[in-house]
Amino acid sequence: MTPREQRMTRKKWKNYSLNYRQRKQLLKQTTDNFISQNTPPPIEDEIKPIVNEAITHVINEDRRAKEAKRRSEWQRKSRNMEIKKMKAIVSKLKTKLNTHRQKYKRVKKQLKKSSLFEDEAGKQSEPGDTRAAKDDNIPEHWFNLESVVLASIPGYTLAAYFCRTVKGHGGTCIYVKSGCDFKKISVADFSVEVHCECCAIKFALNNKKVAVVCVYRSPTGEYT
Repeated sequence: MTPREQRMTRKKWKNYSLNYRQRKQLLKQTTDNFISQNTPPPIEDEIKPIVNEAITHVINEDRRAKEAKRRSEWQRKSRNMEIKKMKAIVSKLKTKLNTHRQKYKRVKKQLKKSSLFEDEAGKQSEPGDTRAAKDDNIPEHWFNLESVVLASIPGYTLAAYFCRTVKGHGGTCIYVKSGCDFKKISVADFSVEVHCECCAIKFALNNKKVAVVCVYRSPTGEYT
């Protein structure tokens, strides 16, 4: 229901309630007038009811106590419902926090591996060659399409990636050293969630064309 429909419904309900109260009050007045006009006057010998003010006071006190108890129970129930809602929200936030912590640990571990790979490749490369060890691939990064572009590694650029859209976790991505030329290779037709998730790039290294492919296959995927 749109906000406009809600406003129209509330307006109709107010008009209906107002007309209902007016009809009810008019009916009460008509009934009271009819009773007062058609009731015979009291006779002197008629026995009048004895009203005990003490009993009336006790009845009123008991009614007020019941109403206060009912009101306190309603307040307690509403307060418990609010507490349950807050606990559910906190539980969801804790789950999201744990997920992001796992993502952070995974990226941190991959970053350490990439730094070690860069040091080893720098030792093996020729003096003055700054093109060595300029890429790093991360299988199973756990990011989605919105968060993968926000995950940055200092000194690297996100070159290619694959993210799951149906299930969580998984995914692959490739980071390239900032300032290096590369070209993304389209392998979207070969990527299937859980079964085969891949991304690829190509660049020139020591006057040779090099292609880097990052592939992740889940243990629960099909291998036939």
